[in-house]
Amino acid sequence: MVRAANQGATVQIELRVAQHRATVLFGRRRVTTNAGAEDVYPQLLSAPTGPRLVVPRRPLLALLRDSVRFAAKEDMRRLHAVFLDSLPGNGRLRAFSTNGHALGVFEVDANDRTGAIESVISPRSALLAAKTIGRSSGGDVEIVADENSVSFCSGNSRFIAKQTHQTQPIWKDLVDVGGHHSIELSRSDLVSAIKLCLQMRPHDCAPMRFLGDGRTMRLSSDKDPDLGACYEDELPYEGASCSFALSPVLLDGAIRALDGPSVKILIRGEREPVQLRSERATVLIMPVV
Repeated sequence: MVRAANQGATVQIELRVAQHRATVLFGRRRVTTNAGAEDVYPQLLSAPTGPRLVVPRRPLLALLRDSVRFAAKEDMRRLHAVFLDSLPGNGRLRAFSTNGHALGVFEVDANDRTGAIESVISPRSALLAAKTIGRSSGGDVEIVADENSVSFCSGNSRFIAKQTHQTQPIWKDLVDVGGHHSIELSRSDLVSAIKLCLQMRPHDCAPMRFLGDGRTMRLSSDKDPDLGACYEDELPYEGASCSFALSPVLLDGAIRALDGPSVKILIRGEREPVQLRSERATVLIMPVV
């Protein structure tokens, strides 16, 4: 509304607190809109006073943007959240987000290892925080959180997001559980295999099967009922013997969120989430049983 006013025009705002309404006047224009109640927003004049964590600005920007991009793959952004988590002494900040089919975890090193952050904010708040601190000239970002809000401060820029309590932070329980069998594959080889598998079965979600003997991983798909064709390939790998199946569509989305030359795959059980890990990211998808 303000951008629609002519340059140099006077903008007048009339608030009707009892009715939660606001009227904006500029020139001959008069616009009335809803005004949120005071308790809907965090108290901007009093920043959070909870645990504190200091993170380098550029890696934090990448973490926030990657988590929002992952959550927004499906057009359901309003249903999801970004969960920020760190533990004292481990020197890392994690951002959890989901697109409804897979869980993504993105990590960044922290300069200050004393803070323990646990905050749930909306993907839109994470994106706005990235834009705010992205315009700052400061080197590090101080993150402070309490039970109501979380603050991102860099140089003279500060963004305060209201915590959402609609999503319970139980995602980390899925990632931190132990007892996995680990295998490691070349990321480029796996990307090529997924691409070929999707080309062989473009019209359905036939599973991609993995069968490893400790040295060679055999990849295959079921035969197409119309063409009678199937996908088969062999890749060298390191790790334990294994047998599992994944959706190539979900696997393709997971690989796109990872970085680095190799992918570590952790398998815990037939009906347990499969973890795909790189240096800075982890994606969890369910196996096909």
